Amino acid sequence: MIDLLHIAPEKIDVIYHGTNMQKPTRKDSVTLPKRFILYVGTRYSYKNFARFVKAFSLLSSKDKELYAICTGSSFTMDEKKLFESLNISQKLMHIQAADTLLYTLYNQAEAFVFPSLYEGFGIPIIEAYACLCPAIISNTSCFPEIAADAAAYFNPYSEIEMADTIASVIYNHALRAELIHKGSEQLKLYSWEKAASQTKEVYLKALKENKSKKERKEEIW
Repeated sequence: MIDLLHIAPEKIDVIYHGTNMQKPTRKDSVTLPKRFILYVGTRYSYKNFARFVKAFSLLSSKDKELYAICTGSSFTMDEKKLFESLNISQKLMHIQAADTLLYTLYNQAEAFVFPSLYEGFGIPIIEAYACLCPAIISNTSCFPEIAADAAAYFNPYSEIEMADTIASVIYNHALRAELIHKGSEQLKLYSWEKAASQTKEVYLKALKENKSKKERKEEIW
């Protein structure tokens, strides 16, 4: 906003999102692979899904028991052709998941992988934290600001680095446990209650400034 729209910094208030993701009272009946990594959300070009698939193919070539589960819309024909070209069609699963099932997917995944080239916030990161799932994410955009040291990072333009980073987490039980712990701590920074309170303060500040401007105009007249 400062660089592109030339808005003064003092006019900008940053309010972070929260998440309502929590352990459900009932479990969805679903059969899942024993070991899988998780991709959540849409797959527009900036989501970098193709590179994620290629990184997964590198992992799959060495680990025949590892799967990738993807939520969001069903796979397109082009995506299926990509899977076929990499010989991983049987290792990628699509699941349409509401919040109760999504919690289970996060919670049982070896890790959540977020390969986006940019995001406005990245709510799935804190969803993963809430579900005790380690986050492996791009080292670009807002991600380092949101996740701090509670995630493993990779260059989103490198399939090899993405695959290596995923492997460094899912095959290292100590690091995986450390990221889960750090994620739980980082989650404490974000809540919808905090977002609501800060939003209220922004409106009150705007009303106060508007009132001051009106009073100054009246004095001039």
